[in-house]
Amino acid sequence: MSTSAIPQLLQGLIDDAAVFPPGNAPLPAAILAHREHRSAWYAAFVGPLLLPVGRIAEAGPLDFPFGAIGGHAPGAVQVELPWSPSLLDEDWIDTTKVYAEISRDSDWRSTLDALVGTPVTPKFRTGGLSPELFPSIGELAAIISACRSRGLRIKLTAGLHHAARHTDPSTGFTHHGFLNILAACLTPGEEAFMLEATDPEVLAAVVRPHLFQERPLWVGFGTCSVTEPLEDILKLGLVEDRS
Repeated sequence: MSTSAIPQLLQGLIDDAAVFPPGNAPLPAAILAHREHRSAWYAAFVGPLLLPVGRIAEAGPLDFPFGAIGGHAPGAVQVELPWSPSLLDEDWIDTTKVYAEISRDSDWRSTLDALVGTPVTPKFRTGGLSPELFPSIGELAAIISACRSRGLRIKLTAGLHHAARHTDPSTGFTHHGFLNILAACLTPGEEAFMLEATDPEVLAAVVRPHLFQERPLWVGFGTCSVTEPLEDILKLGLVEDRS
């Protein structure tokens, strides 16, 4: 059993996308905050700081792992960029974690077929600044099931600030919850049922028996807020505050 304050199932669940919308943190502030996250008791919960590839030089030398969004960058521990078949011809995909964002408006199942046996992991968007960027329960359940059946892992991004499915009163957008998705990944065949749940305590009960196991299927997600997901797992008793 891990001695980390963060149980194995939740380790590295979130990547720090503070500089991206809707957070839009200034780069110096994002770097400072990320260093604080990495020295905090919950450091194991947090993955790399995500940066637009065009701003990595502006960030200067970094003493922690970072990911490049939009293209390959030397030193990046991971690269996230839109899917293109030509991506599979790049030499660097064998030495860097690569997440290819796939549009739900495309023939995404054929794209998943093309990724089987490659080092590239599919990525899907689960939110954003307009309602069409939020997949329905049926769409997201189908994506999770399709990745599972092909032996592919999956990365998600945007809209997953809180544990359970909810409607944001300021926008009217209904968001998926990160515990909904984790529960869906833990329960083959029950993806849609788990994604429908709105009670975080119910979802926590599904997740809790698996806390000290490796996380199946789901790599994790990028979010502009580290503290909101952390606060939710603290409230649900899935981790203990060691500050």
